[in-house]
Amino acid sequence: MALSLFSENADEVRDLHAPLAARMRPTSFDQVVGHHELIDKGRPFRSIIDSSPSASFILFGPPGCGKTTIVSVIAKESNHHLEMLSAMGLSVADIKNIANSAALRLGEHNLHTIVFVDEIHRLTRVQQDALLPHVERGTFRLIGATTENPYVSLSGALRSRISVYTLSPPSEEDLIELLVRALENDEQLITSKVEVEKELLVEIAQSSSGDARFALGVLETLVAACNKQKADREVLKSVLGTRQRPTGGQEHYDTLSAFIKSMRGSDMDATAYYLARLLDAGEDPLAIARRIMIAASEDVGLADSRVLTLVTSAAQAIEMVGMPEARIILSHAALGVAKAPKSNSAYIAIDSALSYVKSTPVAKIPHYLNDKVSQIASEKNPANDEISEKFEKYKYPHSFGGTVDQQYLPEGVQEEFYKSSGNGAEA
Repeated sequence: MALSLFSENADEVRDLHAPLAARMRPTSFDQVVGHHELIDKGRPFRSIIDSSPSASFILFGPPGCGKTTIVSVIAKESNHHLEMLSAMGLSVADIKNIANSAALRLGEHNLHTIVFVDEIHRLTRVQQDALLPHVERGTFRLIGATTENPYVSLSGALRSRISVYTLSPPSEEDLIELLVRALENDEQLITSKVEVEKELLVEIAQSSSGDARFALGVLETLVAACNKQKADREVLKSVLGTRQRPTGGQEHYDTLSAFIKSMRGSDMDATAYYLARLLDAGEDPLAIARRIMIAASEDVGLADSRVLTLVTSAAQAIEMVGMPEARIILSHAALGVAKAPKSNSAYIAIDSALSYVKSTPVAKIPHYLNDKVSQIASEKNPANDEISEKFEKYKYPHSFGGTVDQQYLPEGVQEEFYKSSGNGAEA
């Protein structure tokens, strides 16, 4: 009993000193700001939540958009047991123990379990595979949160068993509504008696780039920093200067887009500037490296194939070194792409070929290009006796000095998918 009272007191003290974002976390869907396309009654996502206690899914969106909030509301409204986990500290043994407890909870008390894995993209393939049988059997409902594209960062086996829902960041109006609600309902802010005018709330929302957690943090710090009964712009400016400004929401994607287009446009200064903005906003260095790797093939390509090797080596080095030194390696890679001659011929060739393949009947591969087993089977097939003498033989290019006049495309395929840019090594 004494231990229980001590635990309750500890919880009260923890809640008292929790950040404003934690104190303002909704306890029902009605209190959630934004995300109406998902959580409103009658929407498919909401219907799944209400009717299927074991349906697993991934919430994909930028930091501070409400992924954890939605999960906590689901747990409260559905009366499920909630296991809050971080991918960074999760082991295969932990997954087994959690699954055993969930199965026991379900069997003895008919109580379903939600296993929430934050930053699920950081799980190894082995850890992801360990989740599979429990997701399939419905031992627990797996909900993952990620800021990385799950179609890239998660294994195909796990991805095929769960749905992916993309969360849009809160709008400026949503953030202002949230800040007003905090001033009106949070006991600590009310007790401070600090007045914050609407204009300052608008400025906070505009500086938050769709990150609700950042906006609430700025408001809480602003109120604490005021020595008088009314907050002013100078204090807010000082507070914003002490916090890492996020690049979330649409600005997140706009900055990435500008970074990629600057590399493509060979503007060295703009490339460095947008890279700095991404790093200053806390973007994952490996996520940036992946964007640079794509540009190395899409925009430099065959004009200088060495650039892809450079960028791939940079990505490996970033994993080994980490921040803050990784910023130098990223700059090396990004500026290498920006400075290189440009060709999108590889990108155009594969997309043209894919478009053609998807829109035309499958053409027959010339006999002499088939696998040896297929060639022998065709040549020995009695049905082909009349044409067996007409089977052409494969001409090994090295026997003809490296190149030989030979048709490689199937009969009837006349398209030219590859077109040289004439730049760099392609010239």
